Amino acid sequence: MYFTLVTLHVLFAGIWLTNILFSLFVKLKNDNTELSNGIISLFLKYTNLAGIIGAMGILTTGVIITITNPDFQFFQFTANHWLVTKQIIMVVILALIFAVLIPTAKAVRTQITKNDKTALTNILAKLGKIMWIINILVVINILLALSRRFM
Repeated sequence: MYFTLVTLHVLFAGIWLTNILFSLFVKLKNDNTELSNGIISLFLKYTNLAGIIGAMGILTTGVIITITNPDFQFFQFTANHWLVTKQIIMVVILALIFAVLIPTAKAVRTQITKNDKTALTNILAKLGKIMWIINILVVINILLALSRRFM
């Protein structure tokens, strides 16, 4: 069962990482032409769904893995420094999602309905920045997991 949980954990991380690819696509498209409201809405729906599945899957499997593996504990600073770092980063990611990302995404949806292009552009820029910060933290967590044998 442990290896199934680890496999699911990695799968959920992969789902979350697809947000990076979608963000790159939207950024490249935005650099060439102005984004339509339909593409922005699709972007919000996809990243929301992939984010929910990835984040909740990682959180759930990570908690179960930590509970079932006797070598792991929550925020154990005396051993497994890589795991403590991953746990702290995950708390930061969740805080950013709930405190900044979700309200900003709601503001984008509001601006889409108002059809105010200037305000929409500004809020999309803020949304893009926060998404990149979260994506970088996710990649750091993955790199910590992959390099833990060397620490």
